Amino acid sequence: MSYCPSPDGNEFWLATLAGTRKYANLCASPRASLLVDDRQGGAPSLALTVEAELVPFADAAGEALARRALLARHPELAGFLALDGVLVLRLRGLRYQLLHGLTEVFVWSPAEKP
Repeated sequence: MSYCPSPDGNEFWLATLAGTRKYANLCASPRASLLVDDRQGGAPSLALTVEAELVPFADAAGEALARRALLARHPELAGFLALDGVLVLRLRGLRYQLLHGLTEVFVWSPAEKP
């Protein structure tokens, strides 16, 4: 799945068709997890799990910004983003867990004070 983080890293933007099971599931239960790792044919040495929540864009300008950012990061999505029924989704990060190797774990939440 292709996604794009917001400039501050607190949100992740992705696109999906309105009629997909993914979208229906997110609407029914707006919590999701994203897994980002550096796997290259073996076990990852770094893995980031982001617990997130689907939230609407505040306005059309925010959604347009996310769409442009997705296209800039993933130009191969141009045809997909041009389809009727494609929605850009906004996932706000609630909790981040970074795993280095098998034993080093760092957990952070934006709600926590640094």
